[in-house]
Amino acid sequence: MLRNQLNRLLFESGMSESELATRVRIDQSHLNRIKNGHVAPSLITALRIADGMGVSVDAIFHLDGRAIGSETVRAARLDRAPDEADRPGGQEPKGIVAERPSSLKRPQAPHPG
Repeated sequence: MLRNQLNRLLFESGMSESELATRVRIDQSHLNRIKNGHVAPSLITALRIADGMGVSVDAIFHLDGRAIGSETVRAARLDRAPDEADRPGGQEPKGIVAERPSSLKRPQAPHPG
């Protein structure tokens, strides 16, 4: 589940929800639904919110209490799923797929020979 720190960051910055919505160019009611966890923002909206707050995206948005950038980005850079040692309690991280399901794999061209 995607969680966020918008309440805390708005409070600490002294910025109102209305002011942030204007900076981000979204409706205040949509920002409120994001802030309260009722909807997840699109990537563009998440980037705009981070820019409007003057922080990085992973300073605002978290997966199950972990920063999005931690294991997800490391796995993407290494082009692999995180090792079991990277996962808390050896649990499979949510949102990371190690390989494509067979239904999405591209058919292999036959090798001449």
